[in-house]
Amino acid sequence: RAKKYKNNVLKKNPLYSIILCISGNIRRIMKEKSLDKNFKTIDILGCTKEDLRLYFESQFKDGMSWENRKDWHIDHIIPLSLAETEDEVILLNHYTNLRPMWSNENIIKSDKLENPEHPIYIKLLEKRKNTD
Repeated sequence: RAKKYKNNVLKKNPLYSIILCISGNIRRIMKEKSLDKNFKTIDILGCTKEDLRLYFESQFKDGMSWENRKDWHIDHIIPLSLAETEDEVILLNHYTNLRPMWSNENIIKSDKLENPEHPIYIKLLEKRKNTD
């Protein structure tokens, strides 16, 4: 019964689905790095659910909508695979490092770093330099 309810909510509320997906990605990468997830996903994202919805909508490409959510992914501009510490996982899951991207484009991009001048990447490098 709970599973049926959850599936119904996921269908009706694509933002909820995205937040669950991001939470799962955070948990997965933390486990791979032998780290613990000690923060709520919404705190890691750094914005409210409503602000996240508005942010994604402002990033939509032509033809993107919540109705065709299955056709696009949430891309980490600076790939999550670059994270080495808990602080870096948190930094790379900030909403400003996320964007909607057509599924096929995101699969091709994979975990490539497209812009080494991106402010979040520069911040990541500075954090590493300060801890060495």
